[in-house]
Amino acid sequence: MKNVLVVIACLMMATCAKAQFTTAGVATGSVGTYTLTPSPSHILCGAYKAGAIWADGSDLTLPAHVNFNECFTISYRAMFDSAPQHQGADGMCAVFGNKILPASCNATSAYLGYYDSVSTACAPVSADTEFQHSLAVEFDIFDNSYNSCFQDMKLTDHIQISKNADMTPLAGPVQLLPNPTDTNSKDGKFHDYRIEWNCTVSRLYVFVDNVYRISYSFTPSAIFTTPGAVQWGFTGGTGNLCANQVLTSFTLTTAPCTCPPPPLGLVAEPTYEPLAIMPNPNNGSFTLTGSLPAPMGTATVEVVDVLGKKVLTDQLIATNGKFNKQLLLGSHLPNGIYLVRVNADGVVKQVRFTLSR
Repeated sequence: MKNVLVVIACLMMATCAKAQFTTAGVATGSVGTYTLTPSPSHILCGAYKAGAIWADGSDLTLPAHVNFNECFTISYRAMFDSAPQHQGADGMCAVFGNKILPASCNATSAYLGYYDSVSTACAPVSADTEFQHSLAVEFDIFDNSYNSCFQDMKLTDHIQISKNADMTPLAGPVQLLPNPTDTNSKDGKFHDYRIEWNCTVSRLYVFVDNVYRISYSFTPSAIFTTPGAVQWGFTGGTGNLCANQVLTSFTLTTAPCTCPPPPLGLVAEPTYEPLAIMPNPNNGSFTLTGSLPAPMGTATVEVVDVLGKKVLTDQLIATNGKFNKQLLLGSHLPNGIYLVRVNADGVVKQVRFTLSR
């Protein structure tokens, strides 16, 4: 009789023996709270560590797969351990994919446990097989501006959306926390995150602290081999630094593919027309053209070398959203590849050019 009562009690308690996620790499946790990467004081702390958790279906409220043929919302809370800017531990990704193995974890690399390494030529290497049919929402907590090889270069902690373990952004980057002054999300506090898939308009939306941050429209069958059964979870990486990256309070809700469109008043993230440099290659004198998202009329423009060193900083002003900026580099600079980076109110885009005198 006592054993029967224990079983009944377990059935009545949502937290009884429900692991919710399978852990991989250095990830730890169970029953509602998981740590993707450990703190500096933890024995597992180290350079280039990665951890992952994948929904395993043991909790019926968190199925192992999501269906992109219906609407769904994943909500959770996440905390990045307190650390100064330039001392983040890389960050985490919310990942959706078809070929992910329960133990999938890019544990030999940084890049948030999801991306592959970037070669010295700034070209992504072949992605791991298990991430070939996947989509990731990246929450990056490290200042990547030091290295021009990074496609998601950003001066602040940021969000972007990518696929197939390729760092090239499909949407974004945009600042992670909604308050423009909160450029460092490593505050040791839990924040609310929400990822909504609206199959009515075929668009994925991301919210932080109930504020819209970024979205991306796509056809699920163009990414996933079986859109009706897509595995999901989270990856995280440390780079050469350590920091707690903790997830908790997960919920997943679904609705038929007749769900209403996003709330009225939702404003799309700022976008640019592609940046262009003429001529390219050039002798150090060139014209940069593009556009700024209205109502932004000014932006900072920087030129950096392959080591990430700034060799020129200037301001540009747009007229009716368009700009045409003449730039001139110093005669002391050597020939090679350079990067022009435009930063307009926290939104950053970039273009490469060749200096050849």
